[in-house]
Amino acid sequence: MNKSNKKVGTDDIVKEGEAILKKCREYMKDRHLDTYMKDNNIKNVKKMGKDDYNKMYSNISEKDYESLHKKIVEEHKQFASVYAIVVRSIVYSNEFYSEALRRYVNHLTNNPWNTKKEFVERQAEFLVYSFREKYPRCGTSQLAEYKQRVLKGLLEEDKKFDEMAKETTEIVNKEWEGIIDDRRERLHQLLTQMKKKEEQEEKLKSGVLV
Repeated sequence: MNKSNKKVGTDDIVKEGEAILKKCREYMKDRHLDTYMKDNNIKNVKKMGKDDYNKMYSNISEKDYESLHKKIVEEHKQFASVYAIVVRSIVYSNEFYSEALRRYVNHLTNNPWNTKKEFVERQAEFLVYSFREKYPRCGTSQLAEYKQRVLKGLLEEDKKFDEMAKETTEIVNKEWEGIIDDRRERLHQLLTQMKKKEEQEEKLKSGVLV
């Protein structure tokens, strides 16, 4: 891939990120703006400031965020499969920094991940890039502390996910074993009944009363 193609590809990725942010905000406005304005006695939407929108988003339920996340993933499957952390960040923080995504895309291109741990570490990089864009005056020590915190959180989340997946697999396996045992018992009963019926038919044919 030459530099010009790479640049065009990155631009397309950034545009999709911007489109996702716009879609998320419209989704939330459609469902919560009228209620927020009414509850806060705001008569004109033009009077809604940044703080109002931030407050509105902070009061949205986890269920709404989950529904929105599911909707975005379904509508942007390819993007979400590659940039899962970007989608989550946009949905849950209502923020998106184009330069952060550009740097993240470049970082992934130059530092492909080979292990699960590296995959989680790459996700942390995007959050760090976004943090730097949001707080351009933050010092090196603050940035390092933030990176350590988000990486720890992501690794713990990944561990919990693995544990949940293992538990789910064990439950499914136990249920499956139960189903197999039940089917085996039912099959045994069926074969026994068929055998008895065959024996009865043989006795009737030979003139032996049952």
